[in-house]
Order: sequence, then structure tokens, then C-alpha cells
Amino acid sequence: MAYDDEFTAWIKERVGFIAPVMVYPGEFEMVALVQGVLRVMNGVESVKIYS
Repeated sequence: MAYDDEFTAWIKERVGFIAPVMVYPGEFEMVALVQGVLRVMNGVESVKIYS
């Protein structure tokens, strides 16, 4: 995903007002997503809902 310039630009446009968006190309996107879910499931973080 990080190598798709059009997609990352779209994401930055949509959420960039919340906080700076950093893109780190690599193969760890899915690992990062799983780690975020585990933090919520283990009670380390609360679920964030953006509307």
C-alpha cells in the first residue's frame, strides 16, 4: 500500500487534519494492523471512532 502514491495521497488528504501522516514503505502493514487490534483487545488502548 505504501508504494501506491495515489492511495497514500488520498489517505493523507482524508486524515491529515487529525495528525501528520507518515508513510513507511515495507511489508509490515498487516503486522501493524494486527498489533493495533491486539492493543485494543488487551485493554492497552481504547477503540477510537472517527466521524
